Amino acid sequence: MYSVMIVDDEPEVREAIRNRTSWEACGFRLAGDYGNGPDALEAAAILRPDVIITDISMPYLDGLELARRLADQCCDAKVVFLTGYDQFEYAQEALRLKAKDFLLKPVNAEELEQFLRGLKRELDEEHARRQDQERLRRQLYESLPVLRERLLQRLVSTGKGCGEVLARLESCHIRLPGPAYVVMAADPDIPEDRDPELMRFAVRNIVEEIAGQVPGTVVFQNPSDQIVVLMSGDERLIVREIMRRAEQACHSVRKYLNFPLSVGVGMVCAKPECLHISYGEALNALDYRFLLGCGNVIFIGDLEQGRGRERFPYAEWERQLLLALKSCRMAEVSARLEEWESAVCRREKSLDDGQGAIYKLLVALMRVAEDLGIDEDEVFGRQPFALAATLKSVRDARRWLEAVCGRMIEWMTDRRKSAARAQILQAEAYIQAHYDRPDLSLSEICQHVYMSTSYFSTQFKQHTGETFVEYLTRIRIEKAKELLRLSPLKTYEVAARVGYEDPRYFSVLFRRVVGKTPKAYRAENHAAAP
Repeated sequence: MYSVMIVDDEPEVREAIRNRTSWEACGFRLAGDYGNGPDALEAAAILRPDVIITDISMPYLDGLELARRLADQCCDAKVVFLTGYDQFEYAQEALRLKAKDFLLKPVNAEELEQFLRGLKRELDEEHARRQDQERLRRQLYESLPVLRERLLQRLVSTGKGCGEVLARLESCHIRLPGPAYVVMAADPDIPEDRDPELMRFAVRNIVEEIAGQVPGTVVFQNPSDQIVVLMSGDERLIVREIMRRAEQACHSVRKYLNFPLSVGVGMVCAKPECLHISYGEALNALDYRFLLGCGNVIFIGDLEQGRGRERFPYAEWERQLLLALKSCRMAEVSARLEEWESAVCRREKSLDDGQGAIYKLLVALMRVAEDLGIDEDEVFGRQPFALAATLKSVRDARRWLEAVCGRMIEWMTDRRKSAARAQILQAEAYIQAHYDRPDLSLSEICQHVYMSTSYFSTQFKQHTGETFVEYLTRIRIEKAKELLRLSPLKTYEVAARVGYEDPRYFSVLFRRVVGKTPKAYRAENHAAAP
């Protein structure tokens, strides 16, 4: 049964919640109710409740500050806020504090009990997950005999003393009867937000369950925490068998743990003394995930046969990529980088060649950034080549380079927007200073701000919401209205003052925009004047 505390400065609210709720029926017991935050904070440190239901708005210490101090005390109680419809800003802050939920005042007993039952189910699930994780941790430390691991590591590290090692393994109830032997090495790509030890243990359990069904098979971890499988059996069937088990393991890890498992498989050997050769080949095959991507089963025999170079027109491809980059066409940049990834994976013979292709492209991008005046540290990071060396695959490299290009395009777009805005403001000022000239034209404005007419027209409409003609007309008509109200000028004189040589055209345009003739507008405004 879980414990719950109530915190509210209104006694009637606390009394209603305390007395009208069937706590035990919902799976809870009431640990206490408190009228202010300081008392509740002190009690929580002693009682360690599972749930705290607190009003947001209270004197001395409000619900939000109470939640912050509980977090500082490492109290993992779930905080549920009592709030009203007029406290939306408090609710926003509560979301940032990772509030469990909200209850709107006045609290209905039936709704509260329904909420508590749902909360109990969540607490039960969290408790079960913690128990499962604790059980996995215990198994991790209890099921890995140190001697067994050391013997197996010695067996695959060197061919010397193989007979002695095999004899000692038999005393540990491990037999590799032969007549043929093969090694596979598996390495999971664990996300940073997951517990690496726990996840590697879970992966090993999956691999052991799948590969362990084959007699004469043993699974262990090497010093690099890679999972190694030694399989013995019929020479004609053993490669097919280990490849099938490797594929099943990759599928299961992806399905149940939701991250990729990469597997390298060495060549078959006829004697246990040669297991170290097959083991080295399995590790080499595993390294090829840099070119082929994570989540694959890689057989060294497939890689060492005719991996030739296809001709890739790199110079033309780079020119097109950089042109798309400078033109801020991100979709085309992404497509070009996908072409590059595919070409690198097909044509490069070695891992060093693949790394070199990344460095070559990185240098080209850094040259563009330098030409444009982009802050390289902001776009590439402080040590881009060191970072590139840590990438696990060409696919990871492509994604990283794509993100770099995205940041470069964002920088260029922002800069161009700022420059265009400054030019449009300059154009507006020029129009307002010369609106009275009948010959004022779009081409003159564009020459003044050094922009093409098509680009200016697009940017001007985006910034002002009007075309050049609409904007100029509005300015002129507003100035005409002002003159009609405040001066004795004749209509034809007003027309000339605002840039219209033909008074009749001015009158027609004025009526179209304002809804009345200049004469009627003046008469109406004079009549309305005090």
